[in-house]
Amino acid sequence: MPRPSNRAALEAFASHFGPDFYRLPRNLGTVTLMKETWRVPGELAFGDERLVPMRAGEILTWKFAGLAA
Repeated sequence: MPRPSNRAALEAFASHFGPDFYRLPRNLGTVTLMKETWRVPGELAFGDERLVPMRAGEILTWKFAGLAA
């Protein structure tokens, strides 16, 4: 995770500001990120189509690890 001083700001940005602005309930679940270097695939299968993700081919240092209720 980011340094402790940045965690609250990241959570607020990702989880609170949007629902608060649109007057929607906040999600009760959590997202887990892992500090792991990985390369974003150049394209992904989507049914009979191929999608090119943002940052295709780039190396990132954080990776989505899962959802928890």
